[in-house]
Amino acid sequence: MRGQVAVEYLVIFAAFLAIFGGVIWPRVISPAQQTAIDVFHLSRARELADRLAEMMNSVCASGEGAVRSCWIELGTGCRVIF
Repeated sequence: MRGQVAVEYLVIFAAFLAIFGGVIWPRVISPAQQTAIDVFHLSRARELADRLAEMMNSVCASGEGAVRSCWIELGTGCRVIF
């Protein structure tokens, strides 16, 4: 009798895992991963914009003829729109 209960438990658990893996996982985890990637790219863009604004403020505060250099690296999928 105990063996039958253990087998039934394993079958129910396996069915749950199959449903979880086939239905729930792609609908929940994949969009969450894409959202995390989007947030990362937006935070990186914000960091670069803040750095550029800081450099511009520094040049304006230094007066006429002031020069300042800043290295900004953009990713391959980044577009600059003027």
